[in-house]
This record gives sequence, C-alpha cells and structure tokens, in this order.
Amino acid sequence: MNNTLLPPTVGSLAIGIAIFAFWLHAVQAFGSACQSVLLVNSYSTRFQWSVDISRSVFDTITNGNGCTEVVTEYLDTKRHSSPEYYQSVARMFARKYDDEHFDAIVTTDDNAAKFVLGIRNSLFSGVPVVFCGVNDLNLDRKFDLANTTGVFEQSDISKTVAIAITQNPAVRTIYVINDYTASGEANQIQLHTVMKQFRSKVDFVMLRDFNMKELLERLATLPKDSIVLLLSFARDKSGQAFPFRESMANFRSVCERPVYGMWDFFLGHGIVGGMITSARIQGQKAGKMALRILGGESADSIPMVRNSPNRFMFDYRELKRFGISDSLVPGSGIIVHKPELFWEKYFNLVLVTAIVFVVLCGLVLVLAVTIIARRRAEMELNHMNSTLEGIVHERTEELRQRSLELEGANARLQKMDELKTSLMNTVSHDLRTPLTSILGFALLIRKDLQRFCMGSHGESCELPGMQRVLSNVGIIVKEGDRLSRLINDFLDMSRLEAGHMPWDDRVIDPVKLAADAIEASSGAFEENVNVQLFADISETLPPVMADYDRLRQVLANLIANAHRFTQQGSVTLKVREQDGYVLFSISDTGVGIPDSDLGNVFDKFHQVSDTLQNSAVPKGSGMGLAISKGIVEHYKGRIWADHNPGGGAVVMFTIPAAQT
Repeated sequence: MNNTLLPPTVGSLAIGIAIFAFWLHAVQAFGSACQSVLLVNSYSTRFQWSVDISRSVFDTITNGNGCTEVVTEYLDTKRHSSPEYYQSVARMFARKYDDEHFDAIVTTDDNAAKFVLGIRNSLFSGVPVVFCGVNDLNLDRKFDLANTTGVFEQSDISKTVAIAITQNPAVRTIYVINDYTASGEANQIQLHTVMKQFRSKVDFVMLRDFNMKELLERLATLPKDSIVLLLSFARDKSGQAFPFRESMANFRSVCERPVYGMWDFFLGHGIVGGMITSARIQGQKAGKMALRILGGESADSIPMVRNSPNRFMFDYRELKRFGISDSLVPGSGIIVHKPELFWEKYFNLVLVTAIVFVVLCGLVLVLAVTIIARRRAEMELNHMNSTLEGIVHERTEELRQRSLELEGANARLQKMDELKTSLMNTVSHDLRTPLTSILGFALLIRKDLQRFCMGSHGESCELPGMQRVLSNVGIIVKEGDRLSRLINDFLDMSRLEAGHMPWDDRVIDPVKLAADAIEASSGAFEENVNVQLFADISETLPPVMADYDRLRQVLANLIANAHRFTQQGSVTLKVREQDGYVLFSISDTGVGIPDSDLGNVFDKFHQVSDTLQNSAVPKGSGMGLAISKGIVEHYKGRIWADHNPGGGAVVMFTIPAAQT
C-alpha cells in the first residue's frame, strides 16, 4: 500500500472544492424548489382596501409555502387612469420583468386584472393568473380567460338597502354617494336594479356629480327621514383622489344621518354597516387558489368564485348613536366594537372554574371512597392469597397428572393410527384376493350360461328364468368391478398417507401419456353418444420425470369424473407448456362445481353431488380427487378446480418439466 500523503495545500484545496460543490448543489436544489409570484394591485397603499387585500394575499401564500417569493406592484389607478399612463406602466413592466419568470400572477381589483390580461400574451405568456376583487362580471367577454381563475367582488346593494330600511322604518329618501371609477360604474349598474326593486318604499337621490366641498355641503343639510348609502368615492368630479378613510372621515364630520356601506374598510370609521365585502376574505381565497397552482394544479381546473363571500356586519357605536336596536341585526350578523358585559367577557372563565371545582370535589370524593375500598380489598386479598396458594398447589398437581394422562392418550392415539393404517392395508390386500376369485368365477358363469343358451336355442335364450340369472350375474360383475376400484382407492390412499406408495419414476412423453389416456377412456364415451371426448394437445412438450401409471391414474380419474358429471356436451383434455411446467386441463360442459365446493373438492370422501339439488349424478367413492391431489403434489405440482367459462367445470394440474 502507498502511504504517501498529499501536500497540505493540495489537501486543503481538494476539501475546499468538495465543500464548494456541495454548497452549490444545495443552493441549486433549494433554488429550484422556491417559486415566485407577482402581485399586482390596482390602487396604492393610500387606500386601506389595497393594503388589506394585498396583505391577505401575501400572508396566505407565504404561510402556505414559505419558500415562495411575492413581488408586489401598485398601479395607483385611483389617481392615474389615462391610456398614456397604462402604456407607460406596460413599458416599465416590459423593461423590469423581461428576463424574469413568475410561476403565477395575482391581481387585485378590476384595473390590475384588465391590465395584466391585456399584456399577458406579450410579456407573461403561459403564466397562470389569479384575480380577486373584480366587479366586472363580464370579464370573460372582454378577455381570454384561458389559464385564469379568480374571485369576483360582487357587493350586495340590495341586502344592504333592505337592512337599512328595516333598521330605519321612517326613512323616505336614500342619498347615494358614488363616483365614476371602474368600481363606481359597476356599482351604478347594480344600483339601477336595486332602485327598481325598492321604488315603492323609498326614493333614491344620486350624489355623484360633486366635488368634495359641494358633497359635504349637501350632506350637512339632509332631512331627518333620510339615510346615506355610500358606494364609492375615491375620486370627486374634479378628478382629485381621496383615500377611502379620508372620504369617510369627511362625510361623518358633517352628516347627521345614518350612513350604510358595503366594504370592510369603511366599517369602524363611520358607517352603520351593511352586507359587507371583505378585502381579507377576497385575498385569502385568491391566495389559496395561487397555492393550488404552485402545487401543480392548472388554473383552468380551479373554478372561479362568482358569488362574493359577503357577511352582515355593523358598528355598535353607530347603532347606538342612531338608536338602532341590536335585535334588528340579523342572527348571522357580526357587531364590532360592542363592549363586553362582565358575564359575557368572563362567562367562559367562570364556567370553566366552576366545572373544575365540581370535578375536583368529585375527585376528592372518589379518592376517599377508593381509599376505603382499597383498604377493605387489601384485607380480603390477604385472606384470598392464603386460600389461593393452597388451591394453586392442588391445581398444579392436578394439571401435572392430566398432562401425564394426555401424553399417554396421545401415544395411544398414534398407536391406533398406525394400527388403522396397517388394518386398512391388510383388509385391502385380504379383500382383493377373494374379490378377484368372485369376479373370475362370475365371468366364467356368465360365459358358460351364454354358451349354453346359444348352444340350445340359438341367439335367443328362452329358458325359464335364464334372462334374470344372466342379468344378476352381470350385476355381480359390475358391482365387483366397482368394489375392486373402491378397494384399490382405499389401498392407494392408505399408501399415500403412510408414505409407502411405490413410485416407478422415469422420463415420460406427455404427448403419449395424454394420447393413451384418451384411448383408454374412449370406451365409456362410445356408450354415451350424448357426450363427446376431445383432445387439444401441443405437439411439442417437454418430458416429465414421474411414474407413468400414476399419472395415467390421475388423468383417468379426472376424465371419468368429468364424464360422470356431464349428461350432454363434451369433455376436453388440453395439454400445454407453461413456465417450466406441463399443464393438463380437463374441462366439461356438465353441471359444474358450486362456489362453496371449489376449495374442498379434493378432500377425502367429499361428494360434490351432495351440494347439487335434484341432481341425478351418481356418487363415487369420494377418494379419486384426493388420490389425484396426493400424486400431483408428490411431484411438486399443483392441482385446482374452477368454473368453465362455457359452462361446467375445469380441473387443472401441473407437473414440473424434467431437467435437461
């Protein structure tokens, strides 16, 4: 090994390069995760609405994704709204943001939305836009709103007028303050409908074509049967701009009548209240939409909010100033600046204190009762312990004796099982010898009787009772064959269970095996012309290593079962190669197998026909499928049953292909 060290300067340089590479990778990774949003406001910070809605959008986005940068612009269109001004702002945006990418743009109020939508294709192509505070419900008719969503600001003048009339039943005239800004024009359109709705109850007088001085002079002389509806007054007739709160302060200084409005920046500064539109809620909803876009959703998939989220809100001080009862505030309404009574202010605290006191008293009582009960229980427990020790000793001795008895019983059961297996083997062997003799003599008797009849009377045997004798001999032969098969099944089952089944394994050609099985089973199908036997065997199949006779036995059992349960139709043997195995499939068009029997048809002595109502299917020994399963599983194969898609049942099994 070479232990030569690098010079100190070279080592330091290598460490420095590694640290710089790690830092650069971290910065790039952090930077790629952060996103950027452009927030464009219609007005300036002189207007509280702009401040509130902008702050709400900013807080919602940054709290939802702290890595997002929010770049804010104020267009100040309450003071500047000429076409030349908008053109200059567009040029400034082009110079300022030509090389900057934004992941989303959020606009507040109509002017900012229309400005951004107008320049988006040239400067912000492909950037999704979220608007809020927009009064123009026909925005989609004026601009392409693809990749755009947002929240419309639809003030509810109708509900505000209705609650104002309810709270001031003597009112005869409503004086309406409104300007010619974009918001004012939208308000004016809605007002025309409201005026028609309430024209039978009150008169409406427009205070629109005034400068601030003229408007204040008019407000100072309003009659007692009137109220004021403040819609918007951001700019007077002369074009001078006024912040909302400054306008409200001027109006309140001279007006002695209740003033109603629809925006939260007026509430608490002189209006009684109304159906209030909230800048905070507008900004929150737009901010949440922007977060969904930053999270990967498309703007088109986020529905626009057309029903503005407004609420009834009132100023307690103004209600009391004009003698308006709290009971005239709708149940869902909010009253701000309402002084809290002692019980209202501290009710929760008193309630919690009382509950805690009651709970503590209850705990003390429970603890006292528990201590007494515990002492009594300890005394009883000591007495029980002494008694239980003796009982445990007795039970332990009893359990030991029972354990010894169970061990002996288990040994006897094992011995009995061995005797059962030995008995089955012995009985099966002992029964086969006399049964073979019975079958042999029965066949000889039938042959001699037939020759005797043929010799005496030609082809027809008419000796009295001879036909019955021949029939009975035939029954003896048939039942003897059946009994022989049954004994063979018992013998095979006992050998399989005992592990004494002889196996003569050799290389077998599955094609020949299947062909021999078809040939051996064809006789049964010739007797029943209503059922046909078909074969579908691949010409080239890999050989298998198994006992030829045992696999023939499996195929014979399965084909015989299929024939026995099929009254009309066909039985098909199909052989294929599948993933290193040879797959044998025997399907029929018979009565099929119920779902409840599919899992246990291969159990010993299970009779499928027992579950088939009104079935004429003959019963077998119930061991053929169990023996087949034992043979298949001996060769590491698998056997299962299923429904045949064409009706009936299908039984399949696999045998591993021989290793070449």
